[in-house]
Amino acid sequence: AEEFRAAVKMPEVAEKLELIGLPIDEAEQLFELMDPTGRGEIAVQDFIASCLQLTGSSKKRDIMQVSLAVDNLMARMDDLDGKLGGVEAQMSTMHTQTVGFMKETLSVITGYDYSHLPDDLPPLQAPTSMD
Repeated sequence: AEEFRAAVKMPEVAEKLELIGLPIDEAEQLFELMDPTGRGEIAVQDFIASCLQLTGSSKKRDIMQVSLAVDNLMARMDDLDGKLGGVEAQMSTMHTQTVGFMKETLSVITGYDYSHLPDDLPPLQAPTSMD
């Protein structure tokens, strides 16, 4: 991203953007849209192709911007999905460890061997009071 900002300040780059009718601020917005992960890296060929597509009619430009925004959101959703998958795996591990701990603790307290019980037992219900 820093290299891009430095590049658009160079007269020859600014001149080329002006030649195709793309203002520098729009080029910066395009760069940000094309970098959904925020790593600051995109392929030069992809950026040039997108710049050329944006220099058409305003309708074409709007469609391109919406398309890039959707792609950006999809990449973010994929990233979030991956992170949630990791959380689910951690929760499953914690559940297994908790059930093991509970079986072990009950065995120590009661002297009964609970290790043969399955790990997917339904939750225990609190006893109801006898009024």
